[in-house]
Amino acid sequence: MNNPFAPRGTGTWTTEKLSKDIIPALTDRIRHGGLFPKATNRRNNYEILESGYDRLHFRSVGILAGITIGLNDVRISIDHTCANTLVYSFKYRTWAKYSIYLCLGILIFLAGNLFIFRSAIPPDYFSEFKPANNGQLVAILLFSGNAVFWGLLWPWILIAIHRKHAARFLEYILKEENDKLLKKQF
Repeated sequence: MNNPFAPRGTGTWTTEKLSKDIIPALTDRIRHGGLFPKATNRRNNYEILESGYDRLHFRSVGILAGITIGLNDVRISIDHTCANTLVYSFKYRTWAKYSIYLCLGILIFLAGNLFIFRSAIPPDYFSEFKPANNGQLVAILLFSGNAVFWGLLWPWILIAIHRKHAARFLEYILKEENDKLLKKQF
C-alpha cells in the first residue's frame, strides 16, 4: 500500500537517447563536483554506498545536505527491460524530520503565546456566558486552531507534497547529466 505521508518515492525517467555512461558520470559528479554545482560543500555532502556501471546508491551526510532538497537516500539503475529508461527510488527522512521539528517549534511558540494570552484573561471569564467577551473567545479558538494546523497537520502535508518536488529535481539532475554526456559525444 502506498502511504502518501511516507517520506519516500519511486519513479522512472525515460529520454529519447540515454547515454551509456550516465551512471559513471553521476558517480563522478557526486564524488568530485557535488550533486548541486552552486551549493556549499556542507550542502553537497553525499557519500556513495554502491556504484556499478548500471546502478548507483548514494546518501546525504549531515543535516545541511539532508535538508537541501531531501534526496537523503537515492538508488538509480538502468532499466534493462525498457530502452532509454532509468529507475530510481529515494527517501527523504532527514528532510521530513526537519519539517516535523520545525513545525513542532511553531506549535510550542504558538502554545506559549496562547498560554500568555490565556493568563491575561480573568479567572471567572468562562464561568458564565458574556456576549461582550465573545471576541476574546473567538480569538482563543482561532489561535488554537492555527496552532494545531501549523504545528501538527502542516508537516504531514509538506511531506506528502514534497515527494513530487524531490522526484522532479532528481529527474532534472538526470536530464542535465545525460544532456552533458550527449553533447560530448558529438
